[in-house]
Amino acid sequence: MTETAGSRTGDGIRYAANVRKIYLYQGCTNLMLFMPVWIVFMQTERHLTLTQITIMLGVSWLVSALAEVPTGVLADTLGRRFSLVLGTALVAVGTALVAVLGDYWLILAAYLVWSVGLALQSGADMALLYDSLKLAGREAEYEKAAGRSFAIVQLAQGVSSVAGGLLAVIALPLPLLVTSVFTAMALVFLVTLREPPIAPRGSRPSYRGTLANAVVLVRRQPGLRPLMLFSAVLGVVPWLLVFVLFQPYLDSHGVPIAWFGVLFLVLRLAGVAGSRLGPDVIPRDVRGPWLTGVPLLFGGLFLLMAVVPLWGVVFAMMVLVGLLQGCLRPILSDLLNRRLEATVRATVLSLQSLLLTLLIAVLQPTAGLVADASSPAVAFLVLTVVSMVAVVLRLVWRRAERAPAPPVTAGEPLSTSPRGQADPKVGHGA
Repeated sequence: MTETAGSRTGDGIRYAANVRKIYLYQGCTNLMLFMPVWIVFMQTERHLTLTQITIMLGVSWLVSALAEVPTGVLADTLGRRFSLVLGTALVAVGTALVAVLGDYWLILAAYLVWSVGLALQSGADMALLYDSLKLAGREAEYEKAAGRSFAIVQLAQGVSSVAGGLLAVIALPLPLLVTSVFTAMALVFLVTLREPPIAPRGSRPSYRGTLANAVVLVRRQPGLRPLMLFSAVLGVVPWLLVFVLFQPYLDSHGVPIAWFGVLFLVLRLAGVAGSRLGPDVIPRDVRGPWLTGVPLLFGGLFLLMAVVPLWGVVFAMMVLVGLLQGCLRPILSDLLNRRLEATVRATVLSLQSLLLTLLIAVLQPTAGLVADASSPAVAFLVLTVVSMVAVVLRLVWRRAERAPAPPVTAGEPLSTSPRGQADPKVGHGA
């Protein structure tokens, strides 16, 4: 890419430096050593059933969902860095409390603290990444930067999971405690970030005004709503696979707990490969068939997982799901960000996270109930149904892209940028 004049200025260089700091922050906050063993920790140390665990987590995700939009508006009005600092501190505290508390209701309270922190983090980091690249004159690099970001997240999760599995052999609470320490360390990178400018205080929209502008933007772009819904539904599928069913499935087949971290690393590496290769493997002119075909393939794979008795074969299919989801994630993020204005970016991304969080809050307990009532393998059928919903949403999205934007009504807040209207070039190839 040709370097722009803006990228050579002092401000441009400083905003470009944000990118590396955001990567380092994401790396630290995703050294989640507890990931491959946290359900086993709850079942073994706290003597909870999978249904109890998923209901508790469903409640915490619901609280996170309720906090998503307010925290997104907070990021747009007070700054992304402020939102990230506060959220990271709450996540560090919540993680430590979950590790040491024994009472079910106290653990739930700790999860709620954790959930609010996640809501404060959600969307703010990617909004900050996009705005930093834009102010550095490198906006066109966002898709690859997002792919690199997602790869770092998954690589950090995967590498730390190996250590987490080994620490769990010593003591099951250890992975959670070490995760809390790494999360707190991420604050070092956040405090040195350069905050992109927001509107001057006199002209800055209110909390209600920011939210209203975001809602108007979503309403005026016919393809934006189904894109957000499609991304949320497609995103919940690997979440349920990796963070709800993966551990109980391996445990039901007698796989030693020390291997959980290694197998989890393989899953994350598949996601890393997909995130890094996706923008190159799936050029713009063939995105449409990929976006339609992948959910169909997911449905078939989950159906096979429910009936195939060999855990090694099922795990190979899990790896394929991780690879394909990794390919699509930066592409979907780019398609969404190109439709958004900087003044409401974090708010709309929080609306997107709200959709995903609500789906997790509902489907996580559903998968837990099915797994307890029958087996983790049968619970894969839940993912088959969700994948078919994604297929339907993809068809709705394609139809909406062809529809004209609705007219602006009297008294409706107006966008401050030409990108308040859908750009016909944005949907090309989608």
